[in-house]
Amino acid sequence: MDDSIDDAYFLWLGAKVADLPAVAVQWDVLRELHGTEFAWLVVGDDNRAMDGIELRTYFCNEVGACPHPIWMGMGCSILELLIAFAMRCEFQTDIPVKDWFWMFMENLGIKASVNSHGFIPMAIQDILHVFIWRMYEYSGNGGGLFPLRDPTQDQRQLELWYQFNDYIVENHLP
Repeated sequence: MDDSIDDAYFLWLGAKVADLPAVAVQWDVLRELHGTEFAWLVVGDDNRAMDGIELRTYFCNEVGACPHPIWMGMGCSILELLIAFAMRCEFQTDIPVKDWFWMFMENLGIKASVNSHGFIPMAIQDILHVFIWRMYEYSGNGGGLFPLRDPTQDQRQLELWYQFNDYIVENHLP
Protein backbone atom coordinates (compact mmCIF):
# COMPACT_ATOMS: atom_id res chain seq x y z
CA MET A 1 0.00 0.00 0.00
CA ASP A 2 1.21 3.50 -0.82
CA ASP A 3 1.66 5.50 2.40
CA SER A 4 1.61 8.79 0.48
CA ILE A 5 -1.93 8.06 -0.76
CA ASP A 6 -3.01 7.07 2.74
CA ASP A 7 -1.53 10.31 4.14
CA ALA A 8 -3.23 12.35 1.39
CA TYR A 9 -6.52 10.62 2.18
CA PHE A 10 -6.17 11.39 5.88
CA LEU A 11 -5.51 15.07 5.10
CA TRP A 12 -8.49 15.06 2.72
CA LEU A 13 -10.72 13.67 5.48
CA GLY A 14 -9.35 16.06 8.08
CA ALA A 15 -9.92 19.09 5.87
CA LYS A 16 -13.64 18.30 5.97
CA VAL A 17 -13.86 18.76 9.74
CA ALA A 18 -10.70 20.40 11.13
CA ASP A 19 -10.41 24.10 11.70
CA LEU A 20 -7.80 25.28 9.25
CA PRO A 21 -5.18 26.02 10.21
CA ALA A 22 -5.83 23.37 12.84
CA VAL A 23 -3.81 23.02 15.96
CA ALA A 24 -1.64 19.93 16.10
CA VAL A 25 -3.67 18.33 18.88
CA GLN A 26 -6.78 18.44 16.69
CA TRP A 27 -4.95 16.49 13.98
CA ASP A 28 -3.67 14.05 16.60
CA VAL A 29 -7.25 13.34 17.70
CA LEU A 30 -8.32 12.85 14.09
CA ARG A 31 -5.43 10.44 13.57
CA GLU A 32 -6.52 8.48 16.67
CA LEU A 33 -10.06 8.24 15.25
CA HIS A 34 -8.70 7.19 11.87
CA GLY A 35 -6.56 4.49 13.45
CA THR A 36 -9.55 2.86 15.16
CA GLU A 37 -11.82 0.55 13.19
CA PHE A 38 -15.59 0.78 13.59
CA ALA A 39 -17.34 -2.50 14.39
CA TRP A 40 -21.08 -2.54 13.92
CA LEU A 41 -23.22 -4.57 16.29
CA VAL A 42 -26.74 -3.54 15.29
CA VAL A 43 -28.18 -4.42 11.90
CA GLY A 44 -28.38 -1.25 9.86
CA ASP A 45 -25.13 0.18 11.19
CA ASP A 46 -23.37 -1.79 8.48
CA ASN A 47 -24.85 0.86 6.16
CA ARG A 48 -23.09 3.60 8.13
CA ALA A 49 -19.82 1.68 7.84
CA MET A 50 -20.32 1.38 4.08
CA ASP A 51 -20.96 5.13 3.88
CA GLY A 52 -17.60 5.66 5.56
CA ILE A 53 -15.81 3.30 3.21
CA GLU A 54 -17.49 5.02 0.25
CA LEU A 55 -15.56 8.19 1.12
CA ARG A 56 -12.51 6.44 -0.32
CA THR A 57 -14.19 6.29 -3.73
CA TYR A 58 -14.94 10.03 -3.57
CA PHE A 59 -11.32 10.66 -2.66
CA CYS A 60 -10.05 8.51 -5.54
CA ASN A 61 -12.31 10.33 -7.98
CA GLU A 62 -11.08 13.71 -6.75
CA VAL A 63 -7.38 12.90 -6.92
CA GLY A 64 -7.59 10.73 -10.00
CA ALA A 65 -5.76 7.81 -8.40
CA CYS A 66 -6.94 4.71 -6.68
CA PRO A 67 -4.74 2.83 -4.25
CA HIS A 68 -4.40 -0.90 -4.02
CA PRO A 69 -7.68 -2.88 -3.72
CA ILE A 70 -6.59 -4.06 -0.27
CA TRP A 71 -6.66 -0.42 0.92
CA MET A 72 -10.09 0.06 -0.62
CA GLY A 73 -11.36 -3.06 1.16
CA MET A 74 -10.10 -2.24 4.66
CA GLY A 75 -12.63 -1.76 7.47
CA CYS A 76 -14.23 1.59 8.16
CA SER A 77 -12.40 3.83 10.61
CA ILE A 78 -14.25 5.81 13.25
CA LEU A 79 -13.13 9.00 11.48
CA GLU A 80 -14.63 7.80 8.19
CA LEU A 81 -17.84 6.75 9.94
CA LEU A 82 -18.28 10.08 11.70
CA ILE A 83 -17.51 12.21 8.65
CA ALA A 84 -19.81 10.20 6.39
CA PHE A 85 -22.56 10.28 9.01
CA ALA A 86 -22.08 14.03 9.51
CA MET A 87 -22.57 14.41 5.74
CA ARG A 88 -25.87 12.51 5.95
CA CYS A 89 -26.92 14.61 8.93
CA GLU A 90 -26.11 17.81 7.04
CA PHE A 91 -28.27 16.66 4.14
CA GLN A 92 -31.20 16.05 6.51
CA THR A 93 -30.84 19.23 8.60
CA ASP A 94 -28.74 21.83 6.76
CA ILE A 95 -26.44 21.92 9.81
CA PRO A 96 -22.90 21.87 8.36
CA VAL A 97 -20.79 18.70 8.37
CA LYS A 98 -18.15 20.30 10.55
CA ASP A 99 -20.74 21.29 13.17
CA TRP A 100 -22.22 17.78 13.26
CA PHE A 101 -18.77 16.24 13.55
CA TRP A 102 -17.81 18.38 16.55
CA MET A 103 -21.23 17.77 18.09
CA PHE A 104 -20.38 14.06 17.84
CA MET A 105 -17.03 14.74 19.53
CA GLU A 106 -18.81 16.55 22.34
CA ASN A 107 -21.52 13.89 22.76
CA LEU A 108 -18.93 11.11 22.83
CA GLY A 109 -16.92 12.97 25.47
CA ILE A 110 -13.85 13.33 23.27
CA LYS A 111 -13.99 17.12 23.10
CA ALA A 112 -13.81 17.32 26.92
CA SER A 113 -10.77 15.00 26.92
CA VAL A 114 -8.70 17.30 24.73
CA ASN A 115 -7.09 20.61 25.60
CA SER A 116 -4.39 22.81 24.13
CA HIS A 117 -1.76 20.66 25.87
CA GLY A 118 -2.94 17.47 24.18
CA PHE A 119 -4.80 14.36 25.19
CA ILE A 120 -4.13 10.89 26.48
CA PRO A 121 -4.57 8.36 23.65
CA MET A 122 -5.79 5.68 26.08
CA ALA A 123 -8.56 8.03 27.26
CA ILE A 124 -9.73 8.44 23.66
CA GLN A 125 -9.50 4.67 23.12
CA ASP A 126 -11.63 4.12 26.23
CA ILE A 127 -14.26 6.53 24.90
CA LEU A 128 -14.26 4.83 21.51
CA HIS A 129 -14.54 1.42 23.19
CA VAL A 130 -17.72 2.56 24.98
CA PHE A 131 -19.14 3.90 21.71
CA ILE A 132 -18.25 0.92 19.51
CA TRP A 133 -19.42 -1.73 21.96
CA ARG A 134 -22.50 0.32 22.97
CA MET A 135 -21.62 0.44 26.62
CA TYR A 136 -23.35 3.79 27.09
CA GLU A 137 -26.61 4.36 28.94
CA TYR A 138 -30.14 3.44 27.79
CA SER A 139 -30.61 7.11 26.88
CA GLY A 140 -27.41 7.31 24.81
CA ASN A 141 -25.77 9.46 27.48
CA GLY A 142 -22.31 8.52 28.63
CA GLY A 143 -20.82 7.80 25.22
CA GLY A 144 -23.44 7.67 22.47
CA LEU A 145 -23.58 9.98 19.47
CA PHE A 146 -27.14 11.07 20.18
CA PRO A 147 -27.90 11.34 23.91
CA LEU A 148 -31.55 11.90 24.77
CA ARG A 149 -33.32 13.37 27.79
CA ASP A 150 -36.45 11.25 27.41
CA PRO A 151 -35.82 8.15 25.25
CA THR A 152 -38.70 5.89 24.29
CA GLN A 153 -36.43 2.92 23.63
CA ASP A 154 -32.96 1.62 24.47
CA GLN A 155 -30.53 3.58 22.31
CA ARG A 156 -27.98 0.79 22.64
CA GLN A 157 -30.29 -1.48 20.63
CA LEU A 158 -31.15 1.06 17.93
CA GLU A 159 -29.19 1.57 14.75
CA LEU A 160 -27.44 4.92 14.56
CA TRP A 161 -29.79 6.25 11.88
CA TYR A 162 -32.81 5.85 14.18
CA GLN A 163 -30.87 7.31 17.10
CA PHE A 164 -30.21 10.35 14.89
CA ASN A 165 -33.91 10.66 14.07
CA ASP A 166 -34.90 10.50 17.75
CA TYR A 167 -32.27 13.15 18.52
CA ILE A 168 -33.60 15.47 15.81
CA VAL A 169 -37.17 15.14 17.11
CA GLU A 170 -36.23 15.64 20.77
CA ASN A 171 -34.00 18.64 20.06
CA HIS A 172 -36.30 20.21 17.45
CA LEU A 173 -33.46 20.54 14.98
CA PRO A 174 -34.28 21.59 11.40
